[in-house]
Amino acid sequence: MGTLNLSSFGIRLLIIFSDFVINCGTTTLAQAFASRNLPVYKLIFNTGSQTHGATTPFLFDEDDSDNAKAMKDWFVSFAVHLDPSAKRWSDVETPKWPAYGKNGDVLVVNSTDVDISTDDRFDLGERCAFWRENGDIAQN
Repeated sequence: MGTLNLSSFGIRLLIIFSDFVINCGTTTLAQAFASRNLPVYKLIFNTGSQTHGATTPFLFDEDDSDNAKAMKDWFVSFAVHLDPSAKRWSDVETPKWPAYGKNGDVLVVNSTDVDISTDDRFDLGERCAFWRENGDIAQN
């Protein structure tokens, strides 16, 4: 993940907003749904622009890369079967996208590979612990 340059107020604000609203929030929702035995699939997408909506060009542009083919397979399979790994239409070999479950399994897509990891490498760390422990203080 690298070191974050926190010298800019705007960057610090962006990180706070991203953690509070997107990163940690999706983890909280994933844990809540998984605790009710509902299927949850979480993606860490570390390729492209790495901004909100970074998957869009891989899904809707004429991108013919392996990442784009895999993303299209996963999203269509989820829309049709409620399981991103149920069916593949391309010739791209990818790991089975695991349900989030009790282990917090996530699919990690990088520009060079696709891997399975756990959420503790990403959103269950110190940054999200702050929001979990101080949620009542951080409210409006």
